[in-house]
Amino acid sequence: MFERKSKSFKLDERVLKALESLAHKRNASVNRYLENLLLSYAKQEGEIPMDAVPIGDNRGGKRKGAGRKATSSEVKN
Repeated sequence: MFERKSKSFKLDERVLKALESLAHKRNASVNRYLENLLLSYAKQEGEIPMDAVPIGDNRGGKRKGAGRKATSSEVKN
């Protein structure tokens, strides 16, 4: 299975604003919108197989501390 990796890019502010607007119109995050856009382009250019699908939401599953309740000493007022 593939995983997501972090990479930093510097973009023209106009491009970033356009991406934010386009993502908002599709009710998606800029990251998800851009990932799908680039996946589509890479498939079109033959760099990724045409039957490839985007990685799904990977926020679930086992995570350290997931599902446990905070103790009274951990709660800050």
